[in-house]
Amino acid sequence: MEIVLFWLLSSRLLLEISFRILLLIPIIGFSTPGTTQILAHMATLFMFNESIGNLYCAAPTHIAATSFADRLFSIALVAAKHLGPNHRQGYMPVILRGYRLEDEVRHFWEYAQWFWTENEDRLNQIPRQDLKVSGPWRFKFSSLKEARRTLGKAVKEVLGLVIMAANAVCTTPNVSGDEYHADYNRNGCQGYIVLDGAGAMLQADALLVWGYGFRPCLLAGDPNQVPSAIMTSGKTKNGRALNAFAQLGNISALKQIQRFSWPCFVLDC
Repeated sequence: MEIVLFWLLSSRLLLEISFRILLLIPIIGFSTPGTTQILAHMATLFMFNESIGNLYCAAPTHIAATSFADRLFSIALVAAKHLGPNHRQGYMPVILRGYRLEDEVRHFWEYAQWFWTENEDRLNQIPRQDLKVSGPWRFKFSSLKEARRTLGKAVKEVLGLVIMAANAVCTTPNVSGDEYHADYNRNGCQGYIVLDGAGAMLQADALLVWGYGFRPCLLAGDPNQVPSAIMTSGKTKNGRALNAFAQLGNISALKQIQRFSWPCFVLDC
Protein backbone atom coordinates (compact mmCIF):
# COMPACT_ATOMS: atom_id res chain seq x y z
CA MET A 1 0.00 0.00 0.00
CA GLU A 2 2.83 2.38 0.88
CA ILE A 3 4.53 1.77 -2.48
CA VAL A 4 1.30 2.21 -4.46
CA LEU A 5 0.62 5.53 -2.74
CA PHE A 6 4.28 6.43 -3.20
CA TRP A 7 4.20 6.13 -6.99
CA LEU A 8 0.67 7.51 -7.47
CA LEU A 9 1.67 10.56 -5.50
CA SER A 10 4.85 10.82 -7.56
CA SER A 11 3.05 11.23 -10.90
CA ARG A 12 0.45 13.61 -9.49
CA LEU A 13 3.08 15.67 -7.70
CA LEU A 14 5.29 16.02 -10.77
CA LEU A 15 2.33 17.41 -12.69
CA GLU A 16 1.48 19.76 -9.83
CA ILE A 17 4.94 21.24 -9.29
CA SER A 18 5.61 21.69 -13.01
CA PHE A 19 3.41 24.80 -12.88
CA ARG A 20 4.84 26.23 -9.67
CA ILE A 21 6.91 29.39 -9.53
CA LEU A 22 9.93 29.17 -7.20
CA LEU A 23 8.80 25.62 -6.31
CA LEU A 24 6.97 26.88 -3.23
CA ILE A 25 4.43 24.12 -2.60
CA PRO A 26 1.91 24.71 0.22
CA ILE A 27 -0.24 21.71 1.17
CA ILE A 28 -3.49 22.23 3.06
CA GLY A 29 -4.94 19.33 5.00
CA PHE A 30 -7.38 19.28 7.89
CA SER A 31 -6.25 15.94 9.30
CA THR A 32 -2.87 16.32 10.94
CA PRO A 33 -1.77 12.64 10.74
CA GLY A 34 -2.92 12.37 7.12
CA THR A 35 -1.20 15.60 6.12
CA THR A 36 2.03 14.56 7.81
CA GLN A 37 1.89 11.17 6.08
CA ILE A 38 1.45 12.74 2.63
CA LEU A 39 4.20 15.25 3.37
CA ALA A 40 6.55 12.44 4.39
CA HIS A 41 5.79 10.60 1.13
CA MET A 42 6.57 13.71 -0.89
CA ALA A 43 9.75 14.34 1.08
CA THR A 44 10.84 10.75 0.39
CA LEU A 45 10.33 11.30 -3.34
CA PHE A 46 12.61 14.31 -3.20
CA MET A 47 15.17 12.55 -1.02
CA PHE A 48 15.51 9.65 -3.48
CA ASN A 49 15.90 12.05 -6.40
CA GLU A 50 19.63 12.55 -6.94
CA SER A 51 19.07 15.88 -8.70
CA ILE A 52 17.46 17.34 -5.57
CA GLY A 53 19.81 16.21 -2.82
CA ASN A 54 19.43 16.52 0.93
CA LEU A 55 16.46 17.81 2.90
CA TYR A 56 16.16 20.09 5.89
CA CYS A 57 12.90 19.42 7.73
CA ALA A 58 11.38 21.40 10.59
CA ALA A 59 8.24 21.34 12.70
CA PRO A 60 7.03 23.81 15.34
CA THR A 61 7.43 21.43 18.31
CA HIS A 62 9.74 18.57 19.28
CA ILE A 63 6.82 16.13 19.30
CA ALA A 64 5.85 17.12 15.76
CA ALA A 65 9.47 16.92 14.57
CA THR A 66 9.87 13.44 16.06
CA SER A 67 6.60 12.28 14.51
CA PHE A 68 7.64 13.51 11.08
CA ALA A 69 11.11 11.94 11.38
CA ASP A 70 9.55 8.58 12.32
CA ARG A 71 7.18 8.67 9.35
CA LEU A 72 9.92 9.76 6.96
CA PHE A 73 12.16 6.93 8.14
CA SER A 74 9.47 4.24 7.84
CA ILE A 75 8.47 5.33 4.33
CA ALA A 76 12.09 5.67 3.18
CA LEU A 77 12.81 2.18 4.52
CA VAL A 78 9.99 0.69 2.44
CA ALA A 79 11.11 2.62 -0.64
CA ALA A 80 14.74 1.53 -0.23
CA LYS A 81 13.73 -2.14 0.05
CA HIS A 82 11.51 -1.83 -3.00
CA LEU A 83 14.17 -0.18 -5.16
CA GLY A 84 16.79 -2.74 -4.15
CA PRO A 85 20.57 -2.40 -3.83
CA ASN A 86 21.19 -2.56 -7.59
CA HIS A 87 19.13 0.56 -8.25
CA ARG A 88 21.14 3.77 -8.32
CA GLN A 89 18.85 5.16 -5.62
CA GLY A 90 18.42 1.87 -3.79
CA TYR A 91 20.05 2.82 -0.52
CA MET A 92 18.79 3.63 2.94
CA PRO A 93 19.21 7.36 3.49
CA VAL A 94 20.42 8.71 6.81
CA ILE A 95 17.57 10.53 8.55
CA LEU A 96 18.65 12.45 11.63
CA ARG A 97 16.42 13.75 14.41
CA GLY A 98 18.35 16.81 15.48
CA TYR A 99 18.49 18.28 18.98
CA ARG A 100 20.54 21.11 20.40
CA LEU A 101 24.10 19.84 20.64
CA GLU A 102 24.66 21.24 24.13
CA ASP A 103 21.83 19.00 25.33
CA GLU A 104 23.26 16.02 23.45
CA VAL A 105 26.68 16.53 25.05
CA ARG A 106 25.13 16.90 28.50
CA HIS A 107 23.18 13.66 28.10
CA PHE A 108 26.31 11.90 26.86
CA TRP A 109 28.25 13.05 29.90
CA GLU A 110 25.45 11.97 32.25
CA TYR A 111 25.40 8.53 30.65
CA ALA A 112 29.20 8.29 30.79
CA GLN A 113 29.16 9.08 34.52
CA TRP A 114 26.41 6.52 35.11
CA PHE A 115 28.26 3.89 33.08
CA TRP A 116 31.48 4.46 35.01
CA THR A 117 29.68 4.31 38.35
CA GLU A 118 27.87 1.09 37.45
CA ASN A 119 30.97 -0.62 36.04
CA GLU A 120 33.80 0.92 38.05
CA ASP A 121 34.89 -2.36 39.65
CA ARG A 122 35.02 -4.21 36.33
CA LEU A 123 36.79 -1.33 34.56
CA ASN A 124 39.46 -1.19 37.26
CA GLN A 125 40.22 -4.88 36.66
CA ILE A 126 41.06 -4.31 32.98
CA PRO A 127 44.85 -4.18 32.37
CA ARG A 128 46.09 -0.67 31.68
CA GLN A 129 47.50 -1.61 28.26
CA ASP A 130 44.00 -2.61 27.12
CA LEU A 131 42.70 0.87 27.89
CA LYS A 132 45.10 2.65 25.54
CA VAL A 133 43.50 4.61 22.70
CA SER A 134 45.46 5.08 19.49
CA GLY A 135 45.10 7.75 16.86
CA PRO A 136 43.80 11.29 17.43
CA TRP A 137 41.49 10.22 20.30
CA ARG A 138 44.19 10.24 22.96
CA PHE A 139 43.39 12.30 26.05
CA LYS A 140 45.15 13.00 29.31
CA PHE A 141 43.29 15.01 31.91
CA SER A 142 44.48 16.79 35.02
CA SER A 143 40.99 17.29 36.45
CA LEU A 144 37.39 16.21 36.02
CA LYS A 145 36.49 19.70 34.79
CA GLU A 146 39.13 19.52 32.07
CA ALA A 147 37.95 16.04 31.08
CA ARG A 148 34.37 17.19 30.78
CA ARG A 149 35.33 20.22 28.69
CA THR A 150 37.65 18.28 26.35
CA LEU A 151 35.39 15.27 25.89
CA GLY A 152 32.37 17.52 25.45
CA LYS A 153 34.12 19.35 22.63
CA ALA A 154 35.14 16.07 20.99
CA VAL A 155 31.60 14.65 21.21
CA LYS A 156 30.20 17.87 19.78
CA GLU A 157 32.57 17.69 16.81
CA VAL A 158 31.60 14.06 16.15
CA LEU A 159 27.91 14.95 16.27
CA GLY A 160 28.60 17.79 13.86
CA LEU A 161 30.14 15.32 11.40
CA VAL A 162 27.10 13.05 11.78
CA ILE A 163 24.78 15.96 10.99
CA MET A 164 26.74 16.89 7.86
CA ALA A 165 26.59 13.25 6.66
CA ALA A 166 22.79 13.03 6.93
CA ASN A 167 20.44 12.95 3.94
CA ALA A 168 17.66 14.58 5.95
CA VAL A 169 17.69 16.48 9.23
CA CYS A 170 14.43 16.85 11.18
CA THR A 171 14.33 19.40 13.97
CA THR A 172 12.61 22.58 15.21
CA PRO A 173 13.15 26.18 14.07
CA ASN A 174 14.73 26.99 17.43
CA VAL A 175 17.35 24.26 17.09
CA SER A 176 17.95 25.37 13.49
CA GLY A 177 19.88 28.31 14.88
CA ASP A 178 22.41 25.93 16.42
CA GLU A 179 25.90 26.19 14.90
CA TYR A 180 26.06 22.76 13.26
CA HIS A 181 22.41 22.63 12.19
CA ALA A 182 22.70 26.08 10.64
CA ASP A 183 25.86 24.97 8.84
CA TYR A 184 24.05 21.93 7.42
CA ASN A 185 21.11 24.09 6.37
CA ARG A 186 23.42 26.61 4.71
CA ASN A 187 26.07 24.36 3.17
CA GLY A 188 25.19 20.68 3.55
CA CYS A 189 21.62 20.89 2.30
CA GLN A 190 21.14 22.11 -1.25
CA GLY A 191 17.77 20.41 -1.70
CA TYR A 192 14.29 21.14 -0.42
CA ILE A 193 13.12 22.71 2.80
CA VAL A 194 10.24 20.74 4.35
CA LEU A 195 8.00 22.36 6.97
CA ASP A 196 5.48 20.19 8.80
CA GLY A 197 2.81 21.82 10.93
CA ALA A 198 3.19 25.08 9.03
CA GLY A 199 -0.30 26.07 10.16
CA ALA A 200 1.06 26.48 13.69
CA MET A 201 4.50 27.82 12.76
CA LEU A 202 5.35 31.48 13.17
CA GLN A 203 6.44 33.33 10.06
CA ALA A 204 9.73 34.24 11.70
CA ASP A 205 10.38 30.57 12.54
CA ALA A 206 9.64 29.52 8.97
CA LEU A 207 11.99 32.16 7.60
CA LEU A 208 14.70 31.08 10.04
CA VAL A 209 14.65 27.66 8.38
CA TRP A 210 13.90 28.70 4.82
CA GLY A 211 15.86 31.93 4.69
CA TYR A 212 19.21 30.69 3.36
CA GLY A 213 18.81 31.50 -0.32
CA PHE A 214 15.06 30.78 -0.45
CA ARG A 215 15.36 27.28 -1.82
CA PRO A 216 12.37 25.21 -2.96
CA CYS A 217 10.05 24.76 -0.01
CA LEU A 218 7.43 22.11 0.71
CA LEU A 219 5.16 22.98 3.63
CA ALA A 220 1.96 21.49 4.96
CA GLY A 221 -0.54 22.01 7.72
CA ASP A 222 -3.97 23.28 8.69
CA PRO A 223 -4.29 27.06 8.19
CA ASN A 224 -7.15 27.11 10.72
CA GLN A 225 -5.00 25.60 13.44
CA VAL A 226 -4.55 27.69 16.58
CA PRO A 227 -1.28 29.63 16.19
CA SER A 228 1.45 29.78 18.78
CA ALA A 229 0.75 31.95 21.81
CA ILE A 230 2.58 35.29 21.95
CA MET A 231 2.71 36.21 25.64
CA THR A 232 3.62 39.86 24.96
CA SER A 233 0.74 40.46 22.53
CA GLY A 234 -1.18 43.60 23.46
CA LYS A 235 1.06 44.43 26.41
CA THR A 236 2.55 47.89 26.75
CA LYS A 237 5.10 49.64 28.92
CA ASN A 238 5.29 53.41 29.25
CA GLY A 239 2.78 53.69 26.44
CA ARG A 240 4.79 51.55 24.03
CA ALA A 241 4.19 48.02 22.85
CA LEU A 242 6.49 45.45 24.42
CA ASN A 243 6.54 43.53 21.15
CA ALA A 244 5.99 45.58 18.01
CA PHE A 245 5.77 42.40 15.92
CA ALA A 246 3.31 40.54 18.14
CA GLN A 247 0.51 40.77 15.58
CA LEU A 248 2.57 38.69 13.17
CA GLY A 249 2.25 35.84 15.65
CA ASN A 250 -1.47 35.64 14.96
CA ILE A 251 -0.80 34.61 11.36
CA SER A 252 1.04 31.38 10.67
CA ALA A 253 3.42 30.86 7.77
CA LEU A 254 0.84 28.79 5.89
CA LYS A 255 -1.94 31.31 6.51
CA GLN A 256 0.25 34.13 5.23
CA ILE A 257 0.93 32.22 2.01
CA GLN A 258 -2.82 31.78 1.58
CA ARG A 259 -3.30 35.53 1.98
CA PHE A 260 -0.92 36.06 -0.92
CA SER A 261 -3.37 34.01 -3.06
CA TRP A 262 -0.61 31.52 -3.68
CA PRO A 263 -1.98 28.30 -5.24
CA CYS A 264 -2.20 25.56 -2.62
CA PHE A 265 -2.34 21.78 -2.96
CA VAL A 266 -5.52 20.89 -1.03
CA LEU A 267 -5.91 17.37 0.33
CA ASP A 268 -9.23 15.62 0.74
CA CYS A 269 -8.19 13.94 3.98
